[in-house]
Parts: sequence; C-alpha cells; structure tokens
Amino acid sequence: MLDVGTGGGEFAYLLQSLGHRVSGIEPNKGYAEYSIQEYGLAVHVGFVQDAMFPPESFDLVTIWHVLEHTEDPGAVLALLRSWIKPGGMLVVEVPNVEATCQAPHSTFHEAHLYNFNVVSLRRLAKKHGLSEAWHLISRDGGNMTMFFKREALPIDTGCETAIPGNYEWVAGIVCGHRNWKRHLTPTPYLRAWQRLCRTLAERRETATGTSGKVLLDALYAAQVQTHAVAHE
Repeated sequence: MLDVGTGGGEFAYLLQSLGHRVSGIEPNKGYAEYSIQEYGLAVHVGFVQDAMFPPESFDLVTIWHVLEHTEDPGAVLALLRSWIKPGGMLVVEVPNVEATCQAPHSTFHEAHLYNFNVVSLRRLAKKHGLSEAWHLISRDGGNMTMFFKREALPIDTGCETAIPGNYEWVAGIVCGHRNWKRHLTPTPYLRAWQRLCRTLAERRETATGTSGKVLLDALYAAQVQTHAVAHE
C-alpha cells in the first residue's frame, strides 16, 4: 500500500499495524521525519511527482486531501495509476466544491489550486485510465471520497474533459450559498459547536503526553486484535 501525503503517519501506521506493507510520501520534512522516527514508516520525503517507484508496485494507493493542492492533478492521477497493480485500487478524497456546510468565504481555499465535484473528478480520472467503482459523500457534504479501479488507458488520449452545464451547476450552488438566509439555519452554528466539542475531546484524550504510537495502539487495540484473529 502507498499513502500519498502521509502527514504525521497515523493512518499509514494503522494500516501497518494490520499487517500490510506500507510506504508513504510526504513533502513536509518535519512530518516525514516524525512518521519515520515515531512509527517506523518507510516514507519518501518529497513531492509525489519526484517519487520513484517501479510500475505496478501497489495493490492500493490512497491520497487524502492532497490532489487539490497539486499543480497538475491529471498528471498526478496518471502517475498513481502507473504504480497500481492490475486489479488494484486508488482512493482519492478531496473537498466537495458543491458543499454548503462551511462558511461561504471558505468555499475556495487559497491553498487549493483546483476544485472538484463528483462529475469533474470522475471525468479527469477516466481520461487517465481510472474508472470509478463507487464514491462516498461525507455526512455534512464537505468531502467526497472516490474509489477508482485501474483500467486500460483510453485509446483516444485527447479525451474530452469538458462537462456541459457543470460550471453553471456549481456556480448556481456557490451563488446561492452566499446568502444571508444561511445564518437563519442551524447549519453554521451546529458545525462550529461540533468542531469545538471535537477539539476539547482531542485535548482531553491527549493530555497524558504519551507518544503518538502509544496513543494509537491504545485507541485501536481492539480493532487490530479482531483483524489478527480473523486472519489466523
């Protein structure tokens, strides 16, 4: 398995704890070094386009909230496809540009070079030899997770990626979202309350000062044990 944008390494470590062989890519040197030292992960320090893996190296590649930050998302998808074994899968999670759960000014984040909805990400992936198996939208609509299978590259490399009506569709949602009526609904206040509760819970649970590894081992011990028993 390959996790692109490993961050501090928590997700990759949990996969490794379940017995999988995991590699990671992380451009932030501090995060990468932490994940290597704390979790013993094999992490390439650098950008995804600079990593060098043999073709068809992985059964599964995951990339969580990274694609929207890249200069050329299509080239990244093509590269990831080349690393996937036949029958393997790519999991991509990105913000959903159709979301209305966040404040209107947060729709277009300054760090996001590209924005996607389901149809645009599906079409871009198809152009680079990936077909959607299924997708999930988060409960609040803010994120979408898409599961792609590796397919044969399209014969017509000039595959049309324009989607008639998609711009108008997204523009209508965005314009409708910039409306004072939103403040008369419970959505923005409920989201803020939930975020505060999560922050307080995280601070309480991590107040012991134990290492990330110790904390994760304790939190997921039951799941790891169940997985081990199931595969004996």
